[in-house]
Amino acid sequence: ARAKGVTVSMNIAPASATASVVSNKTFALVYGGMHVFKPMEIFYQEVSNSVMAALMLHDIMNPMSPASPGYKLQNPFHLLIQSAFHGGSMRCLYQTKSVGEVAALVSLWIKYSVFITITLLSVITGFWMRAM
Repeated sequence: ARAKGVTVSMNIAPASATASVVSNKTFALVYGGMHVFKPMEIFYQEVSNSVMAALMLHDIMNPMSPASPGYKLQNPFHLLIQSAFHGGSMRCLYQTKSVGEVAALVSLWIKYSVFITITLLSVITGFWMRAM
């Protein structure tokens, strides 16, 4: 379509905490701890929607946008690279699939750290009291 003079808006959206995604408990746990792996960021659906709409308007309205047929691309994949809103996943030291388990553990710790700490303290003090 671009070769025929049509503007092609093709942008990458970041990982977004939509209702359908976080209804899956595994995704909810992983997304809850992903912020530990900077610059990785999980966005709320409203933020993703707003930014993606702004990128589409930019592509349509700006004749200097890579989406414009007049803009010379070295490679068709540059359409994806130039305006990618990836949430840090392209700059992160780790791949998303390699940090999922740790992110889920971080999320569980954030959610249950008080309960775990109190339980551990009661177990430790219980052993200490029996030793005396």
